[in-house]
Amino acid sequence: LTISGNDVALHIGSGADLQAALTLSGTNSHVVCENGVDMIQLTISGDNGFFDGGGHDTLIDATTTGQAITVGGDDVTVQNIKAQNTSSAGTNTCVYVSGDRVILLNIRVVQADHDGIILGGDDGQAIGCKVDDADRQDYSISGPRSSLIGCSGGGGSEFVEIYAAGDDSIISGCVAVNAASTIIIHADAENCVVVGNRCKAITDNSGTSTVAS
Repeated sequence: LTISGNDVALHIGSGADLQAALTLSGTNSHVVCENGVDMIQLTISGDNGFFDGGGHDTLIDATTTGQAITVGGDDVTVQNIKAQNTSSAGTNTCVYVSGDRVILLNIRVVQADHDGIILGGDDGQAIGCKVDDADRQDYSISGPRSSLIGCSGGGGSEFVEIYAAGDDSIISGCVAVNAASTIIIHADAENCVVVGNRCKAITDNSGTSTVAS
């Protein structure tokens, strides 16, 4: 199911099972679900898109088909939804963002075949999200000026990793449920701020970041 027109709005009622992937390729596409919708994948490639799942009874279950949520458009918001992928290949992130200024709000990742959530665009934000289980990191940041605020996790091999391109990113108010989980700042991820989080340890390889528990 593809919405390719611009300025298109779609309402999906509770109990709907799309049995398909939903793609928003047009500009200013808006989709609002009532809580309790099922679909296979969500892809937003158009700019200024908006998707509201209505709550965590709405599930995107990509199983072995790839990423559950993919956002390549700029200035997109995705909120109030549950997602998972369960392939055994270990290569498919559950929620992957490459667009700029994307906001993820109240997204729960039940299971991720690779990373739980990747913020790969500029100025991305994940707010109030939760990763229950991931084969690799719960959260990966590879875009500059990204923000991870009030999120939780602990099921992955690491809680958060900030990679080389993630300069000037902020992690605050986040909780690793697994006491062994850590936050790692890579060597070239300069001038990050990681404060007020609960996790086992913070490893700052940048030497220029502000770090405090």
